[in-house]
Amino acid sequence: MIEFYIRLFSIGCQIIKLVCRQGFNKKRKMKVIYSIKVHRDNLQQLQKLRYLARVDVGEDGKSITVQIKDNCTRGSLIARTGDYIVQFSTGEVQRYGCEAYANLVKNPSNVSKEY
Repeated sequence: MIEFYIRLFSIGCQIIKLVCRQGFNKKRKMKVIYSIKVHRDNLQQLQKLRYLARVDVGEDGKSITVQIKDNCTRGSLIARTGDYIVQFSTGEVQRYGCEAYANLVKNPSNVSKEY
């Protein structure tokens, strides 16, 4: 009986190795294709983006609030002045703060998995 379980275990391990080699559980790489900083200098470019629902400028002319369409992101829907909006090759859009964006630019393969 023990020999049966040992044989069954070894067959299971071989199947797992085969599936891993074929890339059954491969993750899609999220390559950055476009990024823009929410800033008053980029206001016209922000208004042209199709994945933004609206762009609001505060009364002082400095504070900007951008709302991302909910079908384009799995993260936060609102970006404010100083944040970055990043579009990935998968079509997904994500809002990043200054430090998170700096980490994304330095090492994109690891950071995009965290957010």
